[in-house]
Amino acid sequence: LDSDLECALRYSLTLTADSLSRLKSISREARKLGVAADVHLKVNTGMNRFGCDGIDELKSMLFYAKKSRYIVLSGIFSHFSDALDKDATDKQLKKFKSFVSEAKSAFPELTAHISGSGGILLGKKYHFDMVRPGLILYGYKPFDSDIKVKPALKLFARTLGTRTVE
Repeated sequence: LDSDLECALRYSLTLTADSLSRLKSISREARKLGVAADVHLKVNTGMNRFGCDGIDELKSMLFYAKKSRYIVLSGIFSHFSDALDKDATDKQLKKFKSFVSEAKSAFPELTAHISGSGGILLGKKYHFDMVRPGLILYGYKPFDSDIKVKPALKLFARTLGTRTVE
């Protein structure tokens, strides 16, 4: 949330920008503090939760990041909507690769990541530069697999946004 940006920047956390307006908010707050914000861009490849929706929007974000002294772009990421749906996952993978190609043409050192726990279990084809184990760390599997885990906690969170999709 915008109200959390100052604290996140003071602790040097890596922030997520899912739109040009969010990137500008981060830059404004970083400028106030006299720091550069480490940022990963969130792109929407089909999960439809958050993220820029198209290459043109991504290009605008990349252009803004290039000229801002207060943004250090270090990554680009997305989420699979259903790792077990091979057609949907492969479609998302193709879209993500196009976002990554565009982003790395401007920022070659970006870290690309799309796989959470489900993608990790699917194999290296989905791993890119890093993975983000999520559910597995808490003892939950996104789908049946041979991996053995034990639930470690329950998690509750605020809803940050909603989106209507077809």
